[in-house]
Amino acid sequence: MGITANLSRPFLHPTATVALRERSKLPRYVGPTFSLLSKFRISYPSTQAGDAAGGRRAPAAGLRRGTAGKAPRSEKRPRESQGLESESGSDGGSGSDSDGDFVSDLREIVCLLRLIKGGADREGQKMCEQIIASVAADIQTMLEDTKLKFEKQRQNLLKVLSNTSKEQCDSSLSKEFIKFQESYEIFCKEKDVHVQAFRDLFSKVEVEKKALLEQFENHRKEETATLSELDNTFSEKITRAEQSLRKTEVDNTFSAKITHAEQYLRRTQFNNMFSGKKTHEEQSLRRKEFDKTFSEKVTHAEQPLRRMKQDDKSFIILRKSVGSFLEFGSDDDFDLDDD
Repeated sequence: MGITANLSRPFLHPTATVALRERSKLPRYVGPTFSLLSKFRISYPSTQAGDAAGGRRAPAAGLRRGTAGKAPRSEKRPRESQGLESESGSDGGSGSDSDGDFVSDLREIVCLLRLIKGGADREGQKMCEQIIASVAADIQTMLEDTKLKFEKQRQNLLKVLSNTSKEQCDSSLSKEFIKFQESYEIFCKEKDVHVQAFRDLFSKVEVEKKALLEQFENHRKEETATLSELDNTFSEKITRAEQSLRKTEVDNTFSAKITHAEQYLRRTQFNNMFSGKKTHEEQSLRRKEFDKTFSEKVTHAEQPLRRMKQDDKSFIILRKSVGSFLEFGSDDDFDLDDD
């Protein structure tokens, strides 16, 4: 976090700040040098042109050394004093001769200033490149140092955490093992009690199971006995019903024969009556007697029919009860509403 914060801020190397300050100060010193050089050149006569040329070169070298050696003011102050002295000494001597040299001196000064400016720019660019390279190297070293520090701290933290986690795991395992031992001992103590209780329950269940099986066998025997009795009784009733049905059939056949005989007798009587030409009173008496005998025979024939109907009803009821008991039929299979 500290590295990113420092990198986010505008960072400049100390040498870069010094070079920038010196470069910003160059224009401040160039103006006075121009004035001093011009004054120094005008004050000397024309015979001293070679010395003046050497003097012209000296300020440029001095300026370059000033930019490189970081002390431009100390070299320019004595020349400024010399220029002032030369001005005071040469005010009346060189008037017309210095006008021609003034233009050439100005041209030379402009050329020198251009050279100084280009050299200063190149030196400033080189210095900036050197500063940038040094700053990049410093940043790289700082990053490597911080990476190494972080790696060491990480390894130390891992060691500490591994040691602490191992100790904590050992302590927690020991505690849990102690708890498990205690719970296991309690379980072993309670195990016998629970096992005995389960055995008692199983024994009770077995006893009750045996009793229930005995009861089931007894009920089964009773049911078989009752079923056999019911079977016998139902078979007897069925045989009786069959006999009664047979009797009713015989009675029906007998009644049919009786009715046929009565019809035959009536015909014969009517024939005899009409053939003998008896009186009306005898015919009425005979008719009455015949009606009586006929009504008696009819009542005698109706009795077995009634008995047959009753036997049919009893047989239907018996069959219904047997079917519901033996699950061979239901209550809806038969109707008891027959008269």
